[in-house]
Amino acid sequence: RGRAVEIDSRSRVVENGLNFLKLCNENAIAGLEIMLEEFMVLDMIVYEAAPGVEISYQEFSELDDLAKIELMMSETKDEDFLRNFSTWLRFYFDHNSATRTDFESRFEILRKFALKLCESDVGKARKVIEACKKDRGFTIPDTDKFAALVIECVYACERWEDLPKVFNMADTLNSLMGATGSQSSGFPPMSAKMRREASRADEDLKAADMTTSVGVPLVPRHVASLRDDAELVRDLMVKICRLPISRKPPFSKMDWFNLLQQIQNIRKIGFPDVLTPKEVSTIWIKSLLVSSNHDLIRIAGDRLSSVPATSGSDDGKLTYAESVKLCLEASREYLDACASATGPNVALAAECLALVGPGSSPEVARDMKLIESLPVLSQYGVKLLPVQIRLKPDKLDVIREVLRSDVSAYSKPQKVLDLAFLLVPPANADDEKNIKGKVFTILAEKAFQVKDFSVCSDLCNILAKERHAGGWEVCGKFGSTLSDMKIDAARAPGLRAKLLSFAMAHCPPDKIHEYLQKSSQTEVDFSDVLKPQDNVEWKAPLEGSGEDTKKLHSHPLETRKFCEEERLAEVRYPCSKRGADLGWDFAVDAVRTAFVDLRLGNDIPDVEFVKG
Repeated sequence: RGRAVEIDSRSRVVENGLNFLKLCNENAIAGLEIMLEEFMVLDMIVYEAAPGVEISYQEFSELDDLAKIELMMSETKDEDFLRNFSTWLRFYFDHNSATRTDFESRFEILRKFALKLCESDVGKARKVIEACKKDRGFTIPDTDKFAALVIECVYACERWEDLPKVFNMADTLNSLMGATGSQSSGFPPMSAKMRREASRADEDLKAADMTTSVGVPLVPRHVASLRDDAELVRDLMVKICRLPISRKPPFSKMDWFNLLQQIQNIRKIGFPDVLTPKEVSTIWIKSLLVSSNHDLIRIAGDRLSSVPATSGSDDGKLTYAESVKLCLEASREYLDACASATGPNVALAAECLALVGPGSSPEVARDMKLIESLPVLSQYGVKLLPVQIRLKPDKLDVIREVLRSDVSAYSKPQKVLDLAFLLVPPANADDEKNIKGKVFTILAEKAFQVKDFSVCSDLCNILAKERHAGGWEVCGKFGSTLSDMKIDAARAPGLRAKLLSFAMAHCPPDKIHEYLQKSSQTEVDFSDVLKPQDNVEWKAPLEGSGEDTKKLHSHPLETRKFCEEERLAEVRYPCSKRGADLGWDFAVDAVRTAFVDLRLGNDIPDVEFVKG
């Protein structure tokens, strides 16, 4: 052994060491059989298979089987690969004691070599499969093992450019799946389990080829990794649908519908249990809606329902509810991306909503009104982004922002009110009245703040006349200071009494006494303009028994009704809760207030007071 290694090492000629071992074998020297076979394999490699390789026996003996086969095939040309592989591999196996009769070892070596080739050259791996198919007896006697090797090679492909070669390799699987015996493929029938695995590999390969054809290159291994992850498959579909949006030249309408059919086929072949056909259609439609392209948005409209009665089941369209959901999502995505209230995305958002129309969807109507409000807000100089406006829980905060941006906006209350109706579309007449009351209260507070008493007077007068309860505070504040303001003296006492009465009707209980006193002070503050009315008849309080006194403290009732400019307001004083504190002082204040109202000529109904 040592002499053979020394001869090879010193001479660097494999043949010298091989001849020495052959001589030893002829002289019946035992124990050199394995070494002789290794020298024969090395001799075949360096003189026939890979003449350009320089390697000593010592180096060669340290290699594993896979490395030796790679070295053997390293210089083989593509056109000779199949023939040489069959010849040399058989020679290698026949001169290797571990593989001479052990087919399991042969298969494992072959499997590793084929998979290694798949990483760099699928074409050569395919030729290895062909070689095994033609001469299966010396490597793979079992059909399932051969099919398993082909399946592994299909999934070992790393480059999508090699998919055509993988298809050629997969043809072997198809022939195996179609075989019922040795008459067609030379292999016995495949087991049912292996048929399922082979069918799955074939589907993954087809799905990978289809995704590659639409611009998203994948290999079968990637398709298999997505198979059970709905979120990743959805992301894949989104990517496929959005790639052509920026394509030059652009896709035609027919191209887009062809793409829809292609992704449906991808789903059907590669991911049948992950997404439904409707989910795929939804992804396609959403991609067109958010494409920032008016033409594509209109194409998406062909798959949407614009009326609630449409079922969406017969014509391929989504139902109205599903259509509304998609259009709202797309519209809000555009709005949220706007850098200003007048950006191009605003028109895109409006077009998305127009596909379904306000119809029976309050959300669509509300968003359409919001889009209408943006140019108005821009005129006022409001710097809020559309997304900030949309996400405000109280849209009337935007009105306050208008007053901060344009200090004179309060002077045109109707224009501001129209804007408020766009920001908060009223659902009915009561809702409209409520919004108007809140807006006019905000405007009146601003007018009072900047001391524009004329506008404040008009707004407070409307709040009191139309009984907008939320405006009691600004009306009370304005009415309390009315004597100090430059307002027509003949008009002031009536206005003050009206505003204070309105504030008293709607203020919290702890404020009632305060407004009663201020109302009573009206006669003093405006004594120079107050004149007795000839047609006023004062009715004396009714007399009653002691039982009436009990009623005053036991019933939550003492109602004072007053009519102001053809509007009726009602104030309820729960005397059972406050009678002990207010007593007759409260009653006297009420009488005084009524008397002042009568002196001012206000038309009020009879007021009865229960006296004990």
